[in-house]
Amino acid sequence: MGKQIFYRGYLTSCNYACGYCPFSKRKMTNEQREKDEKALWKFIEKVKQEKEKHAVQIVPYGEALIHEYYWKGLAELSRIATEEYTGCQTNLSFSVEKMLEIYEKYQGKKEKLRLWCTFHPSMTTVEKFVEQCEKVERAGVSFCVGMVGDPKESSALLQLRKSLPDSVYVWVNKLEGQRQTYTKEERKLFQEVDPYFSLQLEHRRAELQKCRQSFFYEADGSRYFCNLHAAAKGSRSGEKGCGRSECNCYLAYSNRTDIEELLFFEPYPAFRIPTYPKAIFLDVDGTIVGEGEKELSDFMAERLRRLSKKCRLFLATELPLIEAMKKCRKIADCLEGGVFAGGGLIRIKRKDQKIWEQRLPLKTILSKDEQANVERKYQVQFRSYKKGDILYRQTLFTKRRGGWTLEERSKLQKEIEKIAEIAHQHGIPLIVDEAHGAHLGFHPYFPKSAITLGADVVIQSLHKTLPAPTQTAILHWNSSYIKKERLEWFLNIYETSSPSYLFLASMDECVRLLTEEKEKYFDAYEKRLKDFYEKASHFSNVEVMGEVDLKETEGFAKDPSKLVLRATKAGLSGEELYQLLREKYHLQLEMCQGDYALAMTSIYDSEEGFDRLYAALEEIDKKEAAARRTITPQFLTEAYAKRTVRISIAEALDAKTAEIGLKESVGKTAGAFVYLYPPGIPMLVPGEEISKEAVAVIKTCRENAFHIHGVTEGGKIKVVIS
Repeated sequence: MGKQIFYRGYLTSCNYACGYCPFSKRKMTNEQREKDEKALWKFIEKVKQEKEKHAVQIVPYGEALIHEYYWKGLAELSRIATEEYTGCQTNLSFSVEKMLEIYEKYQGKKEKLRLWCTFHPSMTTVEKFVEQCEKVERAGVSFCVGMVGDPKESSALLQLRKSLPDSVYVWVNKLEGQRQTYTKEERKLFQEVDPYFSLQLEHRRAELQKCRQSFFYEADGSRYFCNLHAAAKGSRSGEKGCGRSECNCYLAYSNRTDIEELLFFEPYPAFRIPTYPKAIFLDVDGTIVGEGEKELSDFMAERLRRLSKKCRLFLATELPLIEAMKKCRKIADCLEGGVFAGGGLIRIKRKDQKIWEQRLPLKTILSKDEQANVERKYQVQFRSYKKGDILYRQTLFTKRRGGWTLEERSKLQKEIEKIAEIAHQHGIPLIVDEAHGAHLGFHPYFPKSAITLGADVVIQSLHKTLPAPTQTAILHWNSSYIKKERLEWFLNIYETSSPSYLFLASMDECVRLLTEEKEKYFDAYEKRLKDFYEKASHFSNVEVMGEVDLKETEGFAKDPSKLVLRATKAGLSGEELYQLLREKYHLQLEMCQGDYALAMTSIYDSEEGFDRLYAALEEIDKKEAAARRTITPQFLTEAYAKRTVRISIAEALDAKTAEIGLKESVGKTAGAFVYLYPPGIPMLVPGEEISKEAVAVIKTCRENAFHIHGVTEGGKIKVVIS
């Protein structure tokens, strides 16, 4: 595929008077037209110098194809050897026969011509517009059709779709300037007409590195990365940066290389004309099934189902057949077969629905002794796939359980990106409470901050992990979903009008230190932490959680600055360890819960501080005591089970309440929040029914000295009374 080239001249006139268009019914003088024509031919001369394959799309502010010189220009462009396609946006408000005659008169190549035809229901009828489209189709010119997604014109859109052949792609552009978002019903309607309509509603942060090779030319010769870049007066090509916050129109995001749906508009998505091959072979992991996902998403399944109606779908994967089909079970009936097990198995569904299979035997097979040696040396296991006497695949998998390498952790951090993506698909901003993560993102030893993972607003408490006084915090804004002005307005409401200048000065100093001296402090911090973890790994009765101790179900990454301690082998609960370190060794930890105690560290913790903590834990480790029974967290699964909602939270909080014993509360309606801290997630919400299972969990938490809020020391809970 070559580069996409866009051109917008001086033309700002149109023969239509659409209410949403600023250029409607604007007339140009002869002088202005001459100026526009000269600019067009100057642009064409530039295009002639292109040595690589390319396509040109004319995107004017007005209707260009009512003017003969534009048809002459399109003809001239189509004759350029390196130009594969040439096209223009149009309302089709001209004599198709006459203008195509002019195009052919100047030796224009119809096989290269592409028309992007827009229907305007306020200016013409569906019948007349479809008649024009039929003339374009009979002439053998490739085209697409569409209109603005105005809910008031839904009937016209449906009529348009019904009146055109299925082979003609009908697109829907989102209506700009709406005060309200589309309803669920409206989105569904537009999606049924245009299967790619949802792309219009997604907000994508502008990232120059994700743009394909494309250029946007202005009439004065200026060249930009895309139309939005030009409108923003961003940097010209060759310079760093984009100058835009997001790609929010089709011409802009048609340049993106990270939008899978654009695959079906290749080789030049800007023309908006889908091209469906006879067959497509799809990889599974990392392609149609995202990193860390167990199976195909509903979003991807829907699109592949639509695609299967246009062409045959096959899989081409390293996965064995059973594992691949398990991940792709949502579209199993749409798949025609594939190449599985890295080429070891070929499977095709014939026209009569019968299955043809062929397995290709491995050429090199290790003996059992050789396999055993490999397994011992590398801590792996062989898994063999065979049918009859044919061994067609062998894989190795690790015996290691839990814990991730830094590389694995970076992959898992994409969970936040996935959450952001899902939220943004629905026009919802993502706000992340990153109170304990102000230090994140400043050094590769620590996980990334949500700031860099797609979150729109991130709040951090500077004082928790960075050198700043208590009550200092910072809010990061990086969003097109939340207007800066609106955010500032709410901050003015909730922030104090009399801030502490000492606090403000300390925050400035903290920012300065991170800007000018972060390498110095964080490199030393990393070394102190690594040294501590290395020394602590030799303890017998005190455990310091490391990367390998974290299971996938327990979190996606461990922040090494948080020292998670357990001393059950030394006979201590988390609470007892916390109090012992505080009272005897004068070391103040952050919190404790169950078997665990948490020590917070920061870049300002000295080597002497780490040595004191190590010495205290070493002394505790040497004590001979009966091991304490370990608390298993399995009961917490029930703690966060879905409860029956009886009344709203507001109704419950306003209602009369009484405190009664836990046993008596079963079947009653909760009158207050009940939650563990950490993590601070409610086990009961006001208005929910208090189940027998919930009471059992609460009792277990209390018996094991978990910090539970919403239950009195005497074991009473607040309930709603009638």
